[in-house]
Amino acid sequence: MNNPLRAEKTIKIGESEYKSRMSLDTIARIEESLGVSILKIGQKLMAQDITQKECNIILTLCIRAGGNDVQEKDIWKLMSQQDLVKTITTIGELFALALQTNNSSTEKKS
Repeated sequence: MNNPLRAEKTIKIGESEYKSRMSLDTIARIEESLGVSILKIGQKLMAQDITQKECNIILTLCIRAGGNDVQEKDIWKLMSQQDLVKTITTIGELFALALQTNNSSTEKKS
């Protein structure tokens, strides 16, 4: 089940589904692991210039944040079951969820 308020999304990698989370803590861990800001990673995603290793790290950290006990080697196996474009698309959806804003809760109601 998806919960955009908690930046949670169920993602499918290969034949498996996982609850994932792109919280501020997860973003900080991704930035630390990759050594670049979240905006730089977003630019790489948009240009489809992201490496498989970077994809693996992002997915591993997001899936772990969703409460799953996975290792990078588990994600490698799952990533091999689909093409790289599908993996990049999944990561893009996680980034979009994390960076979205919901202005409807702050709008004045008449």
